[in-house]
Amino acid sequence: MTALTTPRLHLRSFPESDLAELAALMAKASVMRFSSGIFSLDKTADFWEKVCGAAPRVPHAQFGVAKPQRAR
Repeated sequence: MTALTTPRLHLRSFPESDLAELAALMAKASVMRFSSGIFSLDKTADFWEKVCGAAPRVPHAQFGVAKPQRAR
């Protein structure tokens, strides 16, 4: 898995295991309000395939932002 981590940011590639969380996020009207509208699971899967399938041609397309884990 490709990743880039700084003290304030963690960018990582999208594994297929992220699909359920992404679908839940893209199903929220408040999240998709200024986008293409609410996505179903199938529409989210199509979107994920386009983004992750584009990764070899568009390297920045494969990254998602994750909140860095802080040491306690």
